[in-house]
Parts: sequence; structure tokens; C-alpha cells
Amino acid sequence: MNSLFAEDSNIIAKPLSNYINKINKPLKFQDFSYLLSRCSGFFFGSSNAFHQISADKKNNIKERNKILFGPKQGKSVEFKKFGDLFFNVLLELYLKEKKINISNKKEIKLLTKKLEKEINKFNIEYSFLMLDNAKINNDPTKNNQFLSDDAYICTGLLGQIENTQIYNKLVK
Repeated sequence: MNSLFAEDSNIIAKPLSNYINKINKPLKFQDFSYLLSRCSGFFFGSSNAFHQISADKKNNIKERNKILFGPKQGKSVEFKKFGDLFFNVLLELYLKEKKINISNKKEIKLLTKKLEKEINKFNIEYSFLMLDNAKINNDPTKNNQFLSDDAYICTGLLGQIENTQIYNKLVK
């Protein structure tokens, strides 16, 4: 994914609010795909952070590992669903933009792997940032303006997506 935003060596060096101001109107494909990718990574990172925080609350190593290596629960599940939603909207956007037929399973599989790789970069960066912040503030985004700004933008974008036809198609 070639985005004019991914010019920094640190993939999330600047908060999303900086990029929002750069976006030309009307919104271009590469702008929207960048926002979807980054927000998907943000929510996957949130899921990972809350999962780790849940495990860290256990003093007993056996109980901690049971949570850590078991299925995600609570907020972790909710944030993972949001990450999946952003991923699926991004996949739909690419399928339309590249005019890929839904029956072309091979092309869809290749595109899916490419998008997963891109989003995973954001996921990793956000996971580490949120876990570091949680060690200080007992919360992934609390008292961190960068993470709070990105949370605000991604939840706002989530609200907009929930009011679209794509969302209705994906949740059925």
C-alpha cells in the first residue's frame, strides 16, 4: 500500500489528527485506505493491550498464563471485532477499487495477505505504545494525548462506517 502518509520511518510517528488536516477533499482512495488500515491496527492493538492487562492482573503465574494463552475476553473481544470490521471494509474498498471479482478466490487471498501485513505493522506499533502507557497509567490510552487523539478519530470513523451500506452488508 503506497500512501503519502507512510513517509515516516516510525510508522505511527504522528497522530492521525495531523494526517486528517492533509487530506484533500474529496477523500481519495489512498487516504481512506490509510485511515482504515491504521484504525484497524489501532483496534487490534487495543485488543492486544487489554488482553495483556487482564493477564497482568493475575498474581498466580498459572492463572496469568491461562488468560494470556487462552481466548480473548471482555474488551479484548470487542476491540478485535472493531479491528476486523475496519479490515473487512478495507478489503471491500480494495475489491471495488481494483475491480476484483468476488469469485476470484486466488486474487482475494493475495490481497488479504497484503492487507494483513500492512495492518499488522500498525497493530504492533499500537500494541507496544498502549502496553507501555498501561504500565504507567493502568489504561492503554489514559493521559497519552497521541493515543487519545487516535482513539477519538478511529471511534469517529467507526461511527461513520456503522451508518453505511458496506457495514450493513458485512454484519449480515
